[in-house]
Amino acid sequence: GISNATGIPTHDLALMNIFYELSRFCTSIIAQTYNGQLFHARNLDFGQLFIWDNSTRSWALTDSLKKVTVNIKFVKNNTVLFMGTTFAGHTGIITGMKPNMFTISMDAKALLPDTQQLMKWFSGGYNGSDLHFAMWAEREIMEKCNSFQEAQDYLSSITQLAGCYYILGGANPGEGIIIVRNATDVTATVQLNPDEENGWYILQTNYDPDQLPMYLDDRRDPGNNCMRQLGRGNVSAAGIYEVLASKTTLNKTTVHTVIMSLATGLYQTFIAYCPDPCWPF
Repeated sequence: GISNATGIPTHDLALMNIFYELSRFCTSIIAQTYNGQLFHARNLDFGQLFIWDNSTRSWALTDSLKKVTVNIKFVKNNTVLFMGTTFAGHTGIITGMKPNMFTISMDAKALLPDTQQLMKWFSGGYNGSDLHFAMWAEREIMEKCNSFQEAQDYLSSITQLAGCYYILGGANPGEGIIIVRNATDVTATVQLNPDEENGWYILQTNYDPDQLPMYLDDRRDPGNNCMRQLGRGNVSAAGIYEVLASKTTLNKTTVHTVIMSLATGLYQTFIAYCPDPCWPF
């Protein structure tokens, strides 16, 4: 249908709809205020190694994706069921919020795509199986699940083409979790625990919690330093935005930043720009 309406070849649209299985970086944060309000935010980083434009000092694909970033409200019977951020032409969502229920973002796992899994899928090796793409799974929970726990159970049980990190937030204090997934199982979780020191927030980039980030791609340590400098007493939409706008969490591959709050109904997306000097990824 999209191909018919736009004239874009079907195979190009198909590739776009699995892009997150191929190349990706990201940072996601859930933080809780002293009064129990949760903020969920993320930077989406994409386009690294896809042609550097010397004239603009940026990645060409990153710049193109900024132009097609869209916020979409999914409506049924005149009621907004959920909202999400994605790219025009993509049928899943990258980040989303179901009012009064939960918020979701997804960060890719590791730096290299699961090429073996992808080749098996391309060659028909998964025909007849109930296989899920991560960004489509995010849309599925919006359509099928009606609570934080239902969404957590669903994302923990499905079979996926590639591993990832689901960052899931709820409507109630303490409802925040990082679900570390491989193709078939949950390998670890990190839960929000405001009673512990620095447990008032969780932060995920593209490495397992027990894995050191690559030296050239350490967004975790700067992000944690910024969160602790911010402090729980200053957690707000503006405060979390400042953390995500700090280098190297913000870098040349950052396409956009999304800030969400179930308590206030806030859902905002900002196109990102990283002035020089700025880390390339």
